[in-house]
Amino acid sequence: MKTIGRPIFIIFSFICAGFLPQLQAVSPPPDGGYAGENTAEGTSALFSLTNGISNTGLGSQALFHNTTGSYNTANGALALFSNTTGTLNTATGEAALYANTIGTRNTANGFNALGANQIGNDNTADGFDALGSNSTGSQNTATGSYALPQNSTGASNTATGYFALHQNADGDSNTATDSSGRTVAWWLVQEPGLTGLSNIFMQPLDIAGNPLAPPAVVGKSLDRVAPVT
Repeated sequence: MKTIGRPIFIIFSFICAGFLPQLQAVSPPPDGGYAGENTAEGTSALFSLTNGISNTGLGSQALFHNTTGSYNTANGALALFSNTTGTLNTATGEAALYANTIGTRNTANGFNALGANQIGNDNTADGFDALGSNSTGSQNTATGSYALPQNSTGASNTATGYFALHQNADGDSNTATDSSGRTVAWWLVQEPGLTGLSNIFMQPLDIAGNPLAPPAVVGKSLDRVAPVT
């Protein structure tokens, strides 16, 4: 005896499926995907792209001048605007990394963060105008609004907090942390009678860079040479 149970079940399934919501992609579908795994959304985003791959430009003129730079992410109007061949940069915020041309491995979060950076590498800026004047300095870290805002060529500096290391322009290897309106900064020192720098000690400074207390010497008793603020 033949059975018709299975065909009836299959037909019933198709009928029921017709009443289910259709599965589909988002509507309207994304229209910013381009060759080379590049994504652009916004007026003239990735406008100059030639051979760069895996770039994401979201916002008006984001990554506008990028030609062969790859693996860059720009999220915000004018973010990474001047980048041409720089790679592995991330900019979030209007004009973040605006002037960057060939700098690599930079991360900027905030309005004008690392905005003047051109060829500096491995910098991290998080906050309004953080490292905003940096042009060629590398390996700097600024966290907080106006942190390291005047640094241009200085390297390997770390500033944490509002206005931290705000006067530093070209000094290297400084560390400052803003806490309760005070900035703790590193001073460069040398042993008496010697010309080479040999140690450091810590000096608390006010927001204008003036000493607040005697320095805490690290290591030997050393003469102070100059503050780096």
